[in-house]
Amino acid sequence: MGADHTGETSADADTPERLPQLSPRVKSALLWGAVGALTFLVLVQGYALLVGPLVSIAQGGAIAFVVGTGAAVAAYLFEYRIARWAARREMNGSDSTTSTDQK
Repeated sequence: MGADHTGETSADADTPERLPQLSPRVKSALLWGAVGALTFLVLVQGYALLVGPLVSIAQGGAIAFVVGTGAAVAAYLFEYRIARWAARREMNGSDSTTSTDQK
């Protein structure tokens, strides 16, 4: 197996390049953004089917992009606060449930 003109062996050429990995927090935020955008599009489509077109396709796509971006930014910014709130709530809730179970 000889080297090609770049100096890599053919075994190196067969291995795919690794793309930079997104952090779980960024992945989560992007997925929430996609959920927000798609939810908006479903609601606009449902309104169009029941009542009539509310916005054009281009306007709906632009608004869905803004909604998705807003949802992604909000999810990124508030993830730690919500996780902390849920953990505190769980700790307080588990204390109250164990005390009521013992009575």
